[in-house]
Amino acid sequence: VLTEYTFEVDDNLNPYWVVSVLEPNYFYSGESVRGVAIVNPETGDIDFKTPEEAPAWIDRIFPEELAEDYLTWWGKYRHGFWNTLFSEKDVIIPTPFGEDENQVFMIWGTEDGWAHWITGITSISSQDQALVGTATIQTRTGGASFIRLSGMNEQAILENVNSEVANYSGNWKGTQPIPHIMYSQLSFISPIIGDPPTIKQLAIVNAKFPNVIRGETKNLVLSQYRRFLSKLDRDVAPSQEAFSKSISGMVGICTPVVVDGNTVYYVLLNAVNDRFFTVDPTIMPEVLAVEEEASVASIQYLESNEPIVPAESFDLQDFDLRKSETQQEFEEQRAVQEKTKTENWDEQQELIKKLEDLRKNKK
Repeated sequence: VLTEYTFEVDDNLNPYWVVSVLEPNYFYSGESVRGVAIVNPETGDIDFKTPEEAPAWIDRIFPEELAEDYLTWWGKYRHGFWNTLFSEKDVIIPTPFGEDENQVFMIWGTEDGWAHWITGITSISSQDQALVGTATIQTRTGGASFIRLSGMNEQAILENVNSEVANYSGNWKGTQPIPHIMYSQLSFISPIIGDPPTIKQLAIVNAKFPNVIRGETKNLVLSQYRRFLSKLDRDVAPSQEAFSKSISGMVGICTPVVVDGNTVYYVLLNAVNDRFFTVDPTIMPEVLAVEEEASVASIQYLESNEPIVPAESFDLQDFDLRKSETQQEFEEQRAVQEKTKTENWDEQQELIKKLEDLRKNKK
């Protein structure tokens, strides 16, 4: 069986069609990969290679549809065929979402250096939007792995993103939510596209919360997501003490840069020469009074390994910027609102816990 015609180039940029060759194992089904047919589009020459013989420049040997089938069979028949008809114990499937069911996506950046098909795994209930874990299949060897995770599945992520942008003109919608471990949290990144299909924004959704964090640029949405995580309860996110850091030192460089039409200041402390801190002068106006190699500043930020880190607060030593009464009232009101949100969230979590306990007791 010939399937999945992909266009690839070798190390010398010579083009080829690469066709996966499958062999049925049970009558006309239960296929396995025999190898690939490498077709030269200029000469028509065909060269068959087994997966072990295939040159390294070929990325896709194991086809997408077969990866979906394997993961479906594994989750459905893990306790045998009869279990799927009666008790359906532990039956799980790739998450159906979007226009097509049981979608898998190709990702890069794994430890082995090869591409992988990836999908979330959920229960067979159409009402269940909980994630059981994620499964990956290497696109060359077909080697599979499964990692148990908990939170919302891709369908729930997409529904939250789509609800967030439902009122935007141009038919905005979320696409391809890919799981990442970001700042020790399971998170999904979903590009937001419009009509025509161009990327409008990026959205990040924590697997345990419905909040949609989005922005026009990667740096902006990452900055907003870090701030979101810093406000979460310590049971579901790194504690404020461990996640939030502060540093003080002489300001070596302080230069304004226009980013997306807004001016931000890039600050480098002499005590830290491996990262810049970005400071928004509309929120932290003290940065406007900085004198390089003369001012001492204290910066609070959320820890990360990135070379450019947004500052959460910026204070100059021996500099007292008086706040207007309007600003003080605004900050007091915001503090009350944040406290109310936290109290409401705690009440909701307690109610969810009670409902879960009741459901378990009924079983």
